[in-house]
Amino acid sequence: MGVVLFGVPIFWTTLSGALSGTSDLHDNSMWVGLIVPPIMILFGLVLPKLGRLLGRSDERLILNHIKNTLGAKALEDGISHVDPKIPRY
Repeated sequence: MGVVLFGVPIFWTTLSGALSGTSDLHDNSMWVGLIVPPIMILFGLVLPKLGRLLGRSDERLILNHIKNTLGAKALEDGISHVDPKIPRY
């Protein structure tokens, strides 16, 4: 939200200055104002989707790790309980 709140005005001001000719595009700060805000917004939109895509099969691995580490047992109702026979550390 903050990237959109601050990035869009920075991008718009930089773009309008570049198009109207009041600013010099050879200045490095102009390029930063044109490139960084859209990249940050795009990164904020793509990163969660990429994380969900890469983590699809991790739920099974995480549950197996918890079962092995805690001695937990998954029940049909979706609630996990600790097996009292397995010592906890």
